[in-house]
Parts: sequence; structure tokens; C-alpha cells
Amino acid sequence: RRGVGRQGSMRGGCHDRQFIIFTITAWRTAMTTTDRIRAMLVKDYKIDPDRLTADARLEDLGIDSMGLAELMFNIEDEFRVTVPDEQIQLSTLGDVANYIDKLMARNDSAPATPTAMADTAASTGGVNTQPAS
Repeated sequence: RRGVGRQGSMRGGCHDRQFIIFTITAWRTAMTTTDRIRAMLVKDYKIDPDRLTADARLEDLGIDSMGLAELMFNIEDEFRVTVPDEQIQLSTLGDVANYIDKLMARNDSAPATPTAMADTAASTGGVNTQPAS
């Protein structure tokens, strides 16, 4: 029965890659902000996921001010947001998630400016994703 199995399957080669990319994209969009930050902390900081509750204090998780700065850089990459250069008090995982949600909401409601459009085009490989006026 040679040739049986993947024969006729739509999932092979290029299709596998597209399926994986689609799955990762769907997985990321289905996760809450807190879930995504938890996944980052488990992966990058090797923190036990059971400890990562919304009221978990960052200090108790071993995240000091330098660790928080590193986390914010990672969050900028993961969430495609820019964390403003401002003094903020983030004590718990829930505080971080709420802050990121506010940043994303602010970014969604911000009017498109030439700089923002250029930044978007640069981050999307030259493809401008802003709606035409």
C-alpha cells in the first residue's frame, strides 16, 4: 500500500506552513492579554504557570525593575505596541495586562498620521494596512 497516506492530502509542504501560520495567528488572537503575557513569562522567565494569576505581585515572581524593563521590550514586540517613556506603577500581572490593553485601545483609536502610516508600512514589510481615505 505504498503511496497511501498523504496522497491527495491538501496538507503537504507549503500547505503545512500556511496551516501552522494560520493556527498560530488564530491562537494568538483567541488568547487574552493576560494569557499572552503568562505564556511569555513561562517561556522567557521559566515561571510556574500556576503562580501567574492576575493578582500575582511581579516582585514575588522574581521580576525586579530591570526584569520589568525587559518584559516591556518583549511586550512591545509581542503586542506590536510602543510603551511610552512615562513613569508607571505596575505591581501585579493584572496591572501589566490592563496597561497593555489600554495601550492597544489607545493605538486602535489614534488617528492615522503620516508617521504612523510609515511606521505601519515599515513594520509590515512595506505593505500599508491603513484604510484608504
